[in-house]
Amino acid sequence: MKFKKLMAAHHLSAALWLAPVALTTMLAPLPAHAFEPVDAPVTVKVSPEVALVKSKVTLTGTSLIVGKNNEVTISVAPESGAAKPAPLTLKAKMDASGNFKTDFAADSEGKFKITVMAPDGKGSASTSLQVAAPLAAAGSSSASANALITTMQKGQSAGDAQIAALSPSPAKDEFQQKSAELKKKLAEIPAAQKHYEDALSKIYDLGAKYPESLPALKPLFDELATANEAIKAQNDSFEKRLAQGAKTNVQCDNIEAATEAFSAISTSMNMIGKPWGILKNWVIDKGPGKLVDTMNLPGDAAKFHATQSIKLSASVLIGGATGGPIAASAAVIGFAGDLGQFWTQLKFAKYCEKFEGPVYAQYRSEFRHKSKPYFTYKFDLRGKIQLRYAKDAARKADDPIALTGQIEGTLVTTEYAENAIIINPELSSRVLLRKVLGPPGVRYLEDIGTMARMALPQGFYIPVKGELHKGKITLNIEAATKDLSDVIQAQILYVFMEPSLPIPSVQQVKAPLEKAQFIFSRGMRAKPEFDVVTTKDKMQIEKTFKRTEDLKDADVFIEWKVDVKACNPGCLPSLYFSKAN
Repeated sequence: MKFKKLMAAHHLSAALWLAPVALTTMLAPLPAHAFEPVDAPVTVKVSPEVALVKSKVTLTGTSLIVGKNNEVTISVAPESGAAKPAPLTLKAKMDASGNFKTDFAADSEGKFKITVMAPDGKGSASTSLQVAAPLAAAGSSSASANALITTMQKGQSAGDAQIAALSPSPAKDEFQQKSAELKKKLAEIPAAQKHYEDALSKIYDLGAKYPESLPALKPLFDELATANEAIKAQNDSFEKRLAQGAKTNVQCDNIEAATEAFSAISTSMNMIGKPWGILKNWVIDKGPGKLVDTMNLPGDAAKFHATQSIKLSASVLIGGATGGPIAASAAVIGFAGDLGQFWTQLKFAKYCEKFEGPVYAQYRSEFRHKSKPYFTYKFDLRGKIQLRYAKDAARKADDPIALTGQIEGTLVTTEYAENAIIINPELSSRVLLRKVLGPPGVRYLEDIGTMARMALPQGFYIPVKGELHKGKITLNIEAATKDLSDVIQAQILYVFMEPSLPIPSVQQVKAPLEKAQFIFSRGMRAKPEFDVVTTKDKMQIEKTFKRTEDLKDADVFIEWKVDVKACNPGCLPSLYFSKAN
């Protein structure tokens, strides 16, 4: 009964679906979903975010076809710059799925605000575009990389501090020597990044002098823009995890946080090096001849200039006393990866023990009207559980051993089914369009590391505490450090036609969605218990939690399934993470 009261409160938004509300004045007599009028949704993305004057810029996005209107209106208005031209107005048609795409070229430097208006003339979305001269463009496009380099240096210092708190040992001394070498290599990365910017500016210069070359260079600029978006997301995640890691005061958690920081430095350097590798692929691997052949250049002199610009870019990219950015990148990745592996595979066991293994959770909710389902959704989550404890934690055989750790992973799949006509059959004659915008899942990948997963809207990180005592592990599932983002939510959209007015009306229903912490904590109950099975070379826990709640008063059915397996030494089967999940 206590749980039913809790669920009734938790699903208050779901109950509103059954409330009698007015869609519009003409539909007021009909009891229905909790429909509410909304502006038609619209999204917009600009690529690249930093472009050259007169180079092609691509706008993409989505919206909702309203009645017979399948066009969005786009305004490109200057916000700053030496010259402020009149705003540019564009139109773009959507396909049947609501996607649109169009291109344009900015004629002057400055910052531009791009606003897209949905077909209903109400919904809008905005983004910005920086149009720059060649040298400025190279530096502006690297802003996110420079921020991540600073965060990597903070991460190295944080890892040092966490290891410094450990008791003296040869392993600690060896680590500190390796870390000092990494610190020197990280100090070289800002200069390497500047070399990359100089190399890239040669290509921007080429595009500025010969606009005819820009169509051939656009794929390069697009690849770089995508890589820079990933770099920005990694930096945001890295900064958050560093702040969280600094709060720990448990020895084994300190070691795990340090290991995570150095693994994240390696991952981050891979990301920073990605634009370097993209440019290398264009100016070195493809070679000047092949690249120039794709450009519609006016005569031999222009071709000669283009060839020399590409060769100069290549020499900057791989030259100098340190071997250029490519060599610097490889060195940092190697040092940081070695430090992460040093603790993960070799030295963690000197101080700590841990249970580690895969977790899987499935959550399904079904909302009914007179016992007939009208809305259902299902989530699948995958990840891992880790439980750490110090080697000297149990001084006496009967003493409980304190455990700290986390459940972390990603939302991998979502499924939705909805039909308001089950509640209101009369709606069928008025519905012009119905669309369920469900949030996408993302595959769980163990190798990318915790910080990279936490950069994803679908990522979650739930701390746990507990104890190991007399062959049993008991856990407390705590509040999430990072849960599924609020941007992950389903939106159910209807376009209705009023019987007496030839004007389509856009209505939405907000779908109730659950967070990962709720799914795991309710699915496993308040304090899940596990029996520890001990063999000659392993300790293991494994359990499947199943739970259903049929809330007949609210006409809601809820179902959980949570699988947990963890071993010491760990049991994270590679097949579990390499298969599509």
